[in-house]
Amino acid sequence: MFWELLEKIEKIYIKFCQRWHDNKKKKAERFGRLAESIAVCLLRLKLYTILARRYRNGAGEIDIIATRHKTLAFIEVKARTGASSMEVLLPNQQQRIMNAAEMFISNKPSYQNHIMRFDLIMVGTTHLPIHIPDAWRR
Repeated sequence: MFWELLEKIEKIYIKFCQRWHDNKKKKAERFGRLAESIAVCLLRLKLYTILARRYRNGAGEIDIIATRHKTLAFIEVKARTGASSMEVLLPNQQQRIMNAAEMFISNKPSYQNHIMRFDLIMVGTTHLPIHIPDAWRR
């Protein structure tokens, strides 16, 4: 009887851990979507036209694609609850975004004459959103 009870407790604990982990992932995803919405608002205030959000293709995903004048900006949004949002993108993340951008331009020839730029917007709970134009280059 003791072992049966122990097994039940173990199963309940495993379910609890799975649910807690799932809730944590859902909260992080909601916070990320909120950060992207804040970034879109910031860009609109700066007179950017938003072309796409969460754009996906075979090469990867781009959080926001926006244009202003003849500049086409591919924007990565980083959302953090603390000051750690000041981190930089890893080179493999930058490369994935650049590959997705190249594929976007190849599928949309009307943007081939635009200046391509890779921006970073950092959204955190301890500071106002920070937009870094031309955060990295090809």
